[in-house]
Amino acid sequence: MEYIGQKTMGRINTVELNATPDEGVRLAQGRFLDELPGAAFAAITLVWVVSSFAGLIWREMPADTIAHIQNLVHALLGSHAMTTLSRLGGAASFAKTVCAFYDPRTPA
Repeated sequence: MEYIGQKTMGRINTVELNATPDEGVRLAQGRFLDELPGAAFAAITLVWVVSSFAGLIWREMPADTIAHIQNLVHALLGSHAMTTLSRLGGAASFAKTVCAFYDPRTPA
C-alpha cells in the first residue's frame, strides 16, 4: 500500500468570534457564582474552627474572669442583646445535650 499525503490546511475552517461588550461581565459573574459555594464553605469552616478554640479556652477560664467578660459585654451590647445571646447559648447547650443523649455512639 502506498501512503498518499494530503494537504489538510485547506480543510480547517476559520471561525469568526463576535464579542459583545457585556460578555466579559457575564463571564466574570459566572466565575464568581462558580466560586461562591467554596467561599461559603471556607467561611463556615473558619467560624467553626475559631468557635471550637474559643470554647476550649472559655471552658478553662476561672469563674471571676468569665463574670468580668460578661459584665464587659453587657456594658458594650446592652441588656437586650446580652439576654438574647445568653438565651441562644442556653438553647444551643440544650440542643447539644439532647443530641448527645439520642446519639447511640456517645459513650454513657
